[in-house]
Amino acid sequence: MSVTIVDGAAVDCMSPQEYRRGHQRRSVLVQLVTFGVVGALIATLNTVIFLVIRVWWDALSANLVAVILSTAASTELNRRFTFRGARVRGRRLHVQTGIAVLWYAFSSSAVLLVLHLLLAAGTTPAQESVAVSVAGVLTALGRFLVLRNWVFGRSEAVDVGALQNVGVRRPNGVGLDRVLFLTADTGGGHRAAAEAISQALHSRYPGRFVAVVCDPLTGSEAHRLLRRLCRWYGPLTRGAPWLWSVIFHVTNAPVTLWILRPLVRRLVVVPLVAALDGHRPTVVVSAHPLMVDAAVAARRRSEHHPSLVTVVTDLATAHRTWWHSQVDRTITPSDELLRAGRRAGAANVHGHPLGIPVREQFRSGSPAREDRATLQATLGIRLGRFVVLVTAGAEGGRGLEVWVRTIVRGLPEVDVVAVCGRNESLRAELGEFAAGAGGRLLVTGYVDTMSDWIRCADLVVTKAGPSIIAEATSVGVPLLLPSHIPGQERGNADIAVAAGAAQRVRGRRHLIRQIDALRQDAAAMADMRAAATRFGRPHAAIRMAELVADAASTNADASSIASLRKKKTR
Repeated sequence: MSVTIVDGAAVDCMSPQEYRRGHQRRSVLVQLVTFGVVGALIATLNTVIFLVIRVWWDALSANLVAVILSTAASTELNRRFTFRGARVRGRRLHVQTGIAVLWYAFSSSAVLLVLHLLLAAGTTPAQESVAVSVAGVLTALGRFLVLRNWVFGRSEAVDVGALQNVGVRRPNGVGLDRVLFLTADTGGGHRAAAEAISQALHSRYPGRFVAVVCDPLTGSEAHRLLRRLCRWYGPLTRGAPWLWSVIFHVTNAPVTLWILRPLVRRLVVVPLVAALDGHRPTVVVSAHPLMVDAAVAARRRSEHHPSLVTVVTDLATAHRTWWHSQVDRTITPSDELLRAGRRAGAANVHGHPLGIPVREQFRSGSPAREDRATLQATLGIRLGRFVVLVTAGAEGGRGLEVWVRTIVRGLPEVDVVAVCGRNESLRAELGEFAAGAGGRLLVTGYVDTMSDWIRCADLVVTKAGPSIIAEATSVGVPLLLPSHIPGQERGNADIAVAAGAAQRVRGRRHLIRQIDALRQDAAAMADMRAAATRFGRPHAAIRMAELVADAASTNADASSIASLRKKKTR
């Protein structure tokens, strides 16, 4: 099967010129800055009006008049400058103005009342000031989004005719069913899942499908705002996991989701529509949570109507953006997410959890002793040693350096392989440390042959990422789990530990004791290997490929029926 990797939606879903033409509106950042300047001017105007009217009227009446006049002025200034003279939608404008006036007039009092109810012991002036300030910032952000997306937003219609003849790179294999995978390089699991299923489609249905992998979030020609935001994922999860946890939980709230989905949709829907009309896929597979709603919106605007399949790549905890009532099938990896998807109202959640899809290289299981020795010699790993592979995901996350140094210094009988992923600075630091380790430490960066490295290891020490858990257990290698990314990786360790395929690690000394105990207990190691093998789902991608093929057949049948109906009406 031909696999076309689309490096950024604008490169291959449409030409850069057409992509930029579809985004002639000022960037969100410029609009926010302009909105802030207008807000500062309006705040000054509001104060002046209040002081003038206060001479004759009481404070409450003066405040109400000042709020009404300043809100009307704010709306007009934002229309002229922030949103560049956008067309006014009268009814929406009046509704927004009325709500804004009521909110500005009573929000401060309401916030302080709620604060007093929550803090029974009483509040301090500092707490009241912070609460009012935070409420003001959130109100301003909410109003900006309402103005941008609802009052002054452009028409949602997309000029499909203009996009049909855009420079789309069409994959080879005319006449084959095309499957469009939507993913992003925020971590390594999303792209790995897309590649695993595309490989499975090729092996299970040779000659039937062409796969196209599209990255509208982090590709080289993705929208600049999205690309910059998404590229902060790695640094945040490595250096400030607490801040990532805040972002995850704030954006996972239903109210925030109401804001997040339209924002992402507006930034990616044009190239996605071009991808649908250009490649005309039979099935679209969303392997990233931010792509699910965008795919639904793109199908709604496109002339082409493929089946939509969501493949959830988290294991125990999933962000709300994974669930959507208008996709045709949702595939989950675990019982926990199967129940969560049904509670969230996701459409057609598959009745059996299938596990995390792994690439073809992981499907052959654990190697025989002779094959393992050959692999170790090929990769430069010393023979006859107890080998621990240490990794922290594709981003080379926080903790990896500490784990490596702890094992090398505390266990002279153990050799260590450190896979640093995309974290080149960490790779350089550990490379210097390896020079004094007497050949017991081998350091590498991002590798495409991860299955070979894992097969050479006796244990894997890693954060509780869903992909590495799936990959290690697919080849029967047990894990030690010292940490996880707060948010989407919460609960992953519980599942693996309950299955007997992994053990938790609680600190550096505990890590040393666990490795040493397992190294000296062959029976315990054999039990963990057997449990890891039972827990692994090396053929999950094959089963998912079958579901994708079924969705393709269903879509083809529906298209044929629609075509026959059209002929009969002529």
